Order: sequence, then C-alpha cells, then structure tokens
Amino acid sequence: MGQSLERWLKQTSPMSPAADAMLNLLVASSRVEEGMQKVLRDYSITRRQYNVLRILRGVYPSGHPRSEIAMRMVDRSPDVTRLVDRLTEIGFVERIRGTKDKRESIAKLTVKGYELMHTLDPLVRDYIEKEFGGLFTAEECRELSRLCERTYANGEAGKLDQ
Repeated sequence: MGQSLERWLKQTSPMSPAADAMLNLLVASSRVEEGMQKVLRDYSITRRQYNVLRILRGVYPSGHPRSEIAMRMVDRSPDVTRLVDRLTEIGFVERIRGTKDKRESIAKLTVKGYELMHTLDPLVRDYIEKEFGGLFTAEECRELSRLCERTYANGEAGKLDQ
C-alpha cells in the first residue's frame, strides 16, 4: 500500500496490488468529487445536477427525455426525475411535452440555466486545470484516462448488479 493511501485510510495492513489500486481510485474520485462540489456550492447545485445541466447544454436549445439524460450521466443515478424536478424548481430547466409521445416529457435548459453554465465554465475549467494540469503532464493525463477507461469498459462493475 502506498504511503499516501496508508495515511488516508490510517491503515498499514498489506493488500493486493489490485485492492490497493481500487482503493486509490476510490479515494481519488472522492477527493475530486469534493473539489467539484466546492466549485458548485456557491450556485446551490450539486455535482449530479451540474451533470444534468451539462447534458442539456449539449443539445441546447433542444432537450432530452429523462431516459436519455439517465443514459448520459457520469453517475448512473436512478433518481433523474428528482434531479430534473429540483432544477425545474429553481428555474434552470423546463419541461415540455414530447411531440411524438404526449406522455413523455422533455427536459430543456432555460436561458437562466444556460447563463449559469456560461458562468460555471471558467470556474470548472480552472478547477480541472489546477487539479490535473498542475499534477500531471498531458501525457500522464492521457495515460490516467486510458487506465480509468479500462476499469469501466471492462464491464465488470455492471455484472455485479445482475
């Protein structure tokens, strides 16, 4: 176990390299998530709500049904309806009826939501550059991305739910 992980977990028990790697990935993910939440805190949105806004901005001024938002989420949140409801309450998202299926509602970014994303863009970009640009070279970032992709492209995590 690496020294940083030992200090973080306050544990010195030996573990397999795979367990060490997995715990390091979980701790790093938690730290990055906390940092992103600090960036978003002043705007009273969560990281998951930001993810919904980011997805909807990608198709602005159109929108997506909840099922499409759920498929595009970084965290496959089972409660997309609640996230969209909250964003609708605070005026960042609106819902409209589907044109093909009147039972379906389409979530769309409002002008207020679009402006929020425009405000957040440099803050998020600065956070990313500070956290990763200062720690890793461009090549190391590509290698980290490649290794992370192997962890979820493997499909093993999805098999645990079955």
